[in-house]
Amino acid sequence: MFRDGLLKGKRILVTGGGTGLGREMAAKYLELGAEVFICGRRKEVLETTAAELRARHGGSVKCHGVDIRDAQGVDAMVQAIWDDGGPLTGHVPGPAAGGRGPGAGGESAVRLAGQTIRGVALGVVVTALAQAVWGGVGLAIAGVPYAPVLTAVMLLLCIAQIGVIPVLGSAVAWLYWTGDSTWGTVLLVWTILAATMDNFLRPILIKKGANLPLLLVFAGVVGGLLAFGLIGIFVGPVILAVADTLLAAWIDGAGADEQATDRPPPAGD
Repeated sequence: MFRDGLLKGKRILVTGGGTGLGREMAAKYLELGAEVFICGRRKEVLETTAAELRARHGGSVKCHGVDIRDAQGVDAMVQAIWDDGGPLTGHVPGPAAGGRGPGAGGESAVRLAGQTIRGVALGVVVTALAQAVWGGVGLAIAGVPYAPVLTAVMLLLCIAQIGVIPVLGSAVAWLYWTGDSTWGTVLLVWTILAATMDNFLRPILIKKGANLPLLLVFAGVVGGLLAFGLIGIFVGPVILAVADTLLAAWIDGAGADEQATDRPPPAGD
C-alpha cells in the first residue's frame, strides 16, 4: 500500500510503543524506513520489543523508560533524543499515552460515566423525590384531594426540571378559591420551602456523586430528557461530561505533542 522507504529520514516517537497497538504502529513506521523511538514505563518490555522489531524489520529502534506524567523525565528523554541525532519529526501517542488513545483515557472516560450516573441519580432523582414527598405531605396536611396522584405528578415534573410549583401553586389557588385561606397560607409557605429545596440540596448531592459543574448536569438532564425521553436523564449528562473531559484531555495532549516536537535544540548545536 505504501512505497518502501516512504518515511526514510523521519524520526518518530511512539508513546506506549512497547505493547499492543503502540508496538504495531512502531513496527509499521520502522518498516517504512523511519528511525523509531518508543517510550513507556516498563523499560524491560521496551527493550524486548525493540530487539524483536530490529530483528524482524531491521532499521533503528531505540527505547526510553519514562513515565509521561513525569515532566522532568519527559524533558530528559526529549533532550536525549536531540543529543542522539536531532529533533523529532513526529510524535504518535499510543494507547498508554493517557490522552487520546483508548487505554488510560478510555478507562478514565468509563469511570467518569459511572460517576456522572451516580451524580445524576443523587442530585436529580433524589432531589426530585425529596421535593415530591415534601409537597405530597403538604397536600395531605392541607386536605387537598387526590394527594397521592398529585405527588406522582410532582415527581415527574421535578425529574423534568419543571418543579413542584405548577401542582402546589394550583392547590394553593384552589384552597383560597374555596375560602380556606388558613390552609391556603400554610400550603403557600410549604410551597416556597418545597420550590427552593433543590437550590441547596441538589448541588450537595451532585458533588457527592461526581465533581461536575451544575450547569453541565442541568443542561444534560434537560437536553437528554427532550432527546431520549426518561432514560435521557442519565444519558444526556453522561454524554456532556465525557465529551467535556475528552476535549480537555485532547487540548492538553496537543500541548504535550508540541513540546515533544518543537523543543529548541540544545546549546552548542
